[in-house]
Amino acid sequence: MMAFTKHLRQETSIAFYTLFVIVISTLIPCKNLDASHAAGADLQYECLGNGEYRFTLNFYRDCDSISAPTDPDIPISSSCFSDTFTLPKDTVYEITQVCSDVTTSCNGGNYQGFENHIYSGTITLDTTCSDYTTSFEVSNRNNPVDNLDFSGVNPALFIDVSLDPTVCNSSPLFSTTPIPYLCTGSQFSYNHGTVDTDGDSLSYSLIYPLDGSGSPIPYVSPYSHTYPLATQSGNFSFDNNTGEMSFTPTTAQTSVVTVKVDEYRNGQLIGSIKRDMQFQIVNCANNQPTVVDTILNLQGGQMISNNKIEVCPDDSLSFAIKAFDPDSGQTLKMAANIDQYMPGASFDTVLNGTDTILGVFSLNPIGLEAGSNVLKVTVRDDKCPVLSSQTVSYNIFLLEGTFAYPNEKAYCPAGKPKEINVLGGNQYSWQPKSGIVSANSDSSTIQVSPNTPTTYIVEGDSSSHCQNRDTVFVDRVPNFSQTVVPLSIDTISECQNTQFDVIINPSDTMWGPYSFDWTPSSSLNNASIKNPIASPDEDTTYFLNVTSDTGCTIRDSVSVVVTSQIPDPLITGDDILCEGDSTQLNVEVCYSNVLFDDFDPKTDVSQWASLSGVTASPNCGAVSGSNALWFDNPSGTPRQAVTKSLNTKGGGNLEFYLKEGAGGTNCETPDAGEDIVLEYANNAGLWNPIDTFQTGNYTSFTFISAPIQGVAQTSNTQFRFRQLETTGIGFDNWAIDDVSYQC
Repeated sequence: MMAFTKHLRQETSIAFYTLFVIVISTLIPCKNLDASHAAGADLQYECLGNGEYRFTLNFYRDCDSISAPTDPDIPISSSCFSDTFTLPKDTVYEITQVCSDVTTSCNGGNYQGFENHIYSGTITLDTTCSDYTTSFEVSNRNNPVDNLDFSGVNPALFIDVSLDPTVCNSSPLFSTTPIPYLCTGSQFSYNHGTVDTDGDSLSYSLIYPLDGSGSPIPYVSPYSHTYPLATQSGNFSFDNNTGEMSFTPTTAQTSVVTVKVDEYRNGQLIGSIKRDMQFQIVNCANNQPTVVDTILNLQGGQMISNNKIEVCPDDSLSFAIKAFDPDSGQTLKMAANIDQYMPGASFDTVLNGTDTILGVFSLNPIGLEAGSNVLKVTVRDDKCPVLSSQTVSYNIFLLEGTFAYPNEKAYCPAGKPKEINVLGGNQYSWQPKSGIVSANSDSSTIQVSPNTPTTYIVEGDSSSHCQNRDTVFVDRVPNFSQTVVPLSIDTISECQNTQFDVIINPSDTMWGPYSFDWTPSSSLNNASIKNPIASPDEDTTYFLNVTSDTGCTIRDSVSVVVTSQIPDPLITGDDILCEGDSTQLNVEVCYSNVLFDDFDPKTDVSQWASLSGVTASPNCGAVSGSNALWFDNPSGTPRQAVTKSLNTKGGGNLEFYLKEGAGGTNCETPDAGEDIVLEYANNAGLWNPIDTFQTGNYTSFTFISAPIQGVAQTSNTQFRFRQLETTGIGFDNWAIDDVSYQC
């Protein structure tokens, strides 16, 4: 689900701030018009498999009037299916581009404000039909709007979506807010920050906004859907390949712009979505940061255009992006969306003076799917009260070369066959055939057990200029002797939280030293030694890979049976009685570690009901292992983690470690107000606060033990970690680690 949040910092003097308050009251007056509130909307969808789709509605509300819809009904139909489903409200964020010290109408102030209301829900579709349409409609667009002909009546806001569920396809996602504030006379470029997780081809077009009947709303002269606002040159530049808009506005105005995005796969149209936007143009003086069109120091890959780079799957790609601020004395920040959409990539920034910044992007494309991979880069200045930003995107297009990995393998007869994988193309042939013991249908994965050291050659059917042949060397290495010795037998019975000692004793020292890798590791004191101590709380089979210095890996296992759990009873009742009185004693029994996640090697999704704008990552460090739950997101996604439902009737504590960003790369320091709140909900009801963790107090990992109070002690309680505000991806980061519920 997406949430578009813009948090703007106040860093100017008191005198300048006072001047801004006087000026902005004339630029963005608070309005009280008849029940007009709809400033924009977009409706996106995600394929979950087996015909199930999650729809997410972003509704952008003008805070000067009536409230947003509670739980909108969404009609959906095709030639074989028709239904109406409800989208429950998930969360709300303010997106107004004013500094934190300015109070908008969203919070009872005098300045026009905007909110993003996010609704999300799932529906299962009949996948025999390909012609689905769905839509959202809400009455009364906000007013005044300067470029549309309302003819005395505020029209409704209407957007529709088409999709083809015969292919499991997810719509494009937008990651920039659709209600930007711009200054007159300043050149401006707007990019949606679109990401298509399926790698499909996208085509953008400007269209008429629609009213409640789905009919076009006319523009007032001289405006049109392709020229929606007054510009300096009389032109409104629009890129049909990226959706990027460039222009210099000349007058203060509120202008509606509507964009349609068509999605193609193998040349066939498989879906389309629409985005109803609103540009707020005011009389102010802050130029947008400029991103230099030409990238610098390209290594690996081939430049196709200013924003498209082709790269082969076996190349390493790096290049630099330069940005500067036309207004002197301002400090720039630059961030990219690599953690969400380009695992394994890096993005580092270097300031060159106060108003110029350089971002260096590096990528090893192994593991990325062939096709488009969108790199979104956002640059912002620090001028208050109105910050200015620039977002650009680069299409990193991964070609279908043939690339086999890993480069080398070691095989021993006592170990299992070795797996070789290949990327790029659709069908593959291997030579020699000897030693290949299995292959999948297209031979992109094979298992080998060679009798002698062997170089395997693979040839693919890729037609790009990248290589279509690659090699992998598999060495034949000696076996070694090993045993797994528990204290008694392979299967032992112990109570919960008792310990046992497992000793790994490779008896053949010729091929040492040996390395050890135990899984699962969460209940072991050390997963990389030969004699770890285990403390499981349920029946567990531990698997061990022992590897010699020659590369021979042998796998073994040992099981532990947990015969019972140690109860921790909570007894309640009157503890002061008179002689002869009676009381009712109540006993609640719970067990420790009802909830636990240390985010290694990744997030344990069984412990969480939903995760948004968070991921297991080492970017802000960790308490144990390598990862913590890292709070970062595109500026359209709420940062929150919701636990599974827990029985908390026995009380206890929710325990975790908390840390705020410390100014490093991908661990940027949050500002005041960008706090973490801990909340609870009973029976999927309303969220209630437990505590707020304010910025400035958690510069290193701090242990938190939050008691579960009586109102939160139910048989169906959830907890939510939520960041109140954030500027967007790469900024204002937090991390939590070792989350557990101890009752």
